[in-house]
Amino acid sequence: MPEPPAQFLHLARTQSASGACSLRRVTRPVTARAKILGGATGELRKMRRTMREVFGLERLRPGQAEVIRSVLTGHDTLAVMPTGAGKSLCYQLPALHLPGTTVIVSPLISLMKDQVDKLSEAGVEAAQVNSALTVGERRAELGRIERDESEFIFTTPERMADPAFLETLRGSEIDLVVIDEAHCISEWGHDFRPSYLALGSAIKTLGSPPVLALTATATPSVAGDIRKQLGLPSMRVFNTGIYRDNLRYEVVRVTNELEKRAALARVMRETEGAGVVYCAPPGRPRRPCRSRRCRRRPRAWPGPRCASRSRSSRTHASCARRAACASSSCDPG
Repeated sequence: MPEPPAQFLHLARTQSASGACSLRRVTRPVTARAKILGGATGELRKMRRTMREVFGLERLRPGQAEVIRSVLTGHDTLAVMPTGAGKSLCYQLPALHLPGTTVIVSPLISLMKDQVDKLSEAGVEAAQVNSALTVGERRAELGRIERDESEFIFTTPERMADPAFLETLRGSEIDLVVIDEAHCISEWGHDFRPSYLALGSAIKTLGSPPVLALTATATPSVAGDIRKQLGLPSMRVFNTGIYRDNLRYEVVRVTNELEKRAALARVMRETEGAGVVYCAPPGRPRRPCRSRRCRRRPRAWPGPRCASRSRSSRTHASCARRAACASSSCDPG
């Protein structure tokens, strides 16, 4: 495949955001993948247009072009890229230029909802099936999938182990399966989830479409285990490293609880935007948030089994509050 133009390889957001683009699928014939494999420059022009009109981007970030090229050519791919490096675009952009539907598996329901909302705002049809939906909502989403109305289907690893759900997916042409937080499949990883172990079998049930596994953290042994557990030994690996120039760790030394609260209040006053305050021990998430020096007091955000968690996450995601207090059992996603 010829090298794409230089402007296709680097990052830069457009100065003026494009309006939402109304589309069901970016028009492409069934032979779209064959055209791309042949290196048709017309497809590259279409992708650059999609970047501008749908995603408001002019250029790609480092590493994205290589991953997208691998996906378009039908290779099973593992991308190890830091948080904020644009892993989502690595499947969203090529998916709009492939003939079928893309299935995204993620354990983070709040992040899943965020992705669906953003795609919908851009005029792209996206469905989600997870435990946070009501019975009626789940029935409606499954109906959309059965009618082949969604370009993207977001779901959880637990749902991918449901034979009935897999049978529903089999009714659509699946052109790509994306596995987010792919390190969760490895017993060598720091966040192993047994539900991920069934994904290899689920992918075979769907006809073994190409797989894109995404993670922000994977040692060589974890990367090898991802290949093994998915049964994809020839999976291509793209590792851009984990360094982020906008991320740093700092330790503020305090001698007592009063100093800790004062330090927290100072950080909140001096920091712009919204954030999460993680508290220990897990059973007492409200404790550090009582300081009267916090002009806009954070909302307590309990662990995953609390019924108010969904409401709290929606409030925080909409920036209705500057900060959320969370126990360590609350996932950053």
